[in-house]
Amino acid sequence: MNFILRWVTKQMTGLFEDCFTIAIEMSKSAFSNAAVKGILSGFKTIGLPLVGIAILVLLIKKIIAIMDGGEVSFGDTIMRISIGAIIYQYGVTAMKYFYILLLDTGKDVIEAITMTGDVEFNALAEINDLGGLFTVILLIIAIFYMMKSILSLLERFWMFLVSLTLLYLYIPGYIAGNDEGLIMWFKQCTAIALTQIMQTIILVLGMSLYLATGSIADFCLAIGAVIAASKVDQVLDKWGMSSGGKLGNLARNGMSTAFYARQMFIK
Repeated sequence: MNFILRWVTKQMTGLFEDCFTIAIEMSKSAFSNAAVKGILSGFKTIGLPLVGIAILVLLIKKIIAIMDGGEVSFGDTIMRISIGAIIYQYGVTAMKYFYILLLDTGKDVIEAITMTGDVEFNALAEINDLGGLFTVILLIIAIFYMMKSILSLLERFWMFLVSLTLLYLYIPGYIAGNDEGLIMWFKQCTAIALTQIMQTIILVLGMSLYLATGSIADFCLAIGAVIAASKVDQVLDKWGMSSGGKLGNLARNGMSTAFYARQMFIK
């Protein structure tokens, strides 16, 4: 039973590592896909008049402020227009490369972890204190959460794609004076990549510890790692607003952007 359990654990570890590699290759391939390029190009086109309107409204507000005798910071105005234009032109491209860089770095870490767990089964200690039924139950739980994590891993590219398109909604808010918008967008995109990396590292590390020793404690630790890996997004969600797998926070951020855009026209 113990031999079978370790063999299944090893196969599951290899499966998740392969899925992470597939997710990276899928992302690289998708960014070169004509349809994905078309989507990003379409949202960029939609964002252009929004940016133009934001700049026009900002200038009108400054002119009105000057006519009313108020103080106007031309340096801040020029900075926001310039940075907004640069981010509009290169923001999505830069974030795509940063996203791939993070995933490639995570892949190197994961490969280093799996190399330490590549040992012969006959060199491992036997698990004698766990009942066969209990072991099977834990294995079923591990497989369930493993499949859940794999599906989450494969879907996150599309969440990242949605997050990229939101940049063109955040830029008008930044030009209007909302510095939080672009920071929130950057954290949101980064959190998706970190979720993929940390989810895989935790799962692979937990299983590698068990494969390296075969002890009861490390077997339970591996089960905990599988369950925890499926909930990493809940932790990073507190930092990045949306770490993937949920549309609720994307909608919330979109509503926040709409609020700031409305305030831009009112003030």
